[in-house]
Amino acid sequence: MDVMLSIKENFYVGSGNGKKMTFNRLENILRSKSPRIPTSLTSSTGNASGPSPEARRSSACSAILARVNLTGEPQKGMMMSLPYEKATSGDKAYQDIQKILSSFGCDEFGMLTNSTEGYSLIHFRQRDRIVQLRASWKGYASVWLKKNPWNHRMKRSRDSHAELALLKGKVAAPSILRDWVKAQVTAIECGLMPFEEAFMPQMLLPDGSRLIEAVRNNYLLEAPKEL
Repeated sequence: MDVMLSIKENFYVGSGNGKKMTFNRLENILRSKSPRIPTSLTSSTGNASGPSPEARRSSACSAILARVNLTGEPQKGMMMSLPYEKATSGDKAYQDIQKILSSFGCDEFGMLTNSTEGYSLIHFRQRDRIVQLRASWKGYASVWLKKNPWNHRMKRSRDSHAELALLKGKVAAPSILRDWVKAQVTAIECGLMPFEEAFMPQMLLPDGSRLIEAVRNNYLLEAPKEL
């Protein structure tokens, strides 16, 4: 049980017939769940010239409660960042992908970006199998915009904000592909699945299309049912 749940279950604020937890009780709950609370802030031994013990406990508890939402929702300062949001460049990720695939015996490695359609593509060959991995920037941009919606207080325009979201997706895509490729190659090396199972959807057919595209275009799989 975390601090927020402890407070939610035990801390009641009200007037009249309502109950209000004492600082001692709240302090004990917070300290048992968060040992990082400084003892100096909640110590009951005071200094005659400094704040009273009650004031110190009040300050410590208020500081923690300010970071906790009793409804169970994280405050703005506690929001989890979007994975790969802090990526700064895709070049290093592309180099890592080439190293991973080369160590696995792949060759004919290539990379391209399509700014018109908004995607990055990795091309490589493993024996007689040619694989193309495609990662769209638009999907990541859409998720980023949901977590970082444009508002009128921003210095940039709505269109500029949307362009920034697409750039975030462009930079994040190589890192996402790198981690996915590493996971697939590791699974193959550990015997969890053969190469064909790991990369089959992205393998090229004789006509140059990917297998997954042929499956979709020929309706070989039923469309998912709407919930």
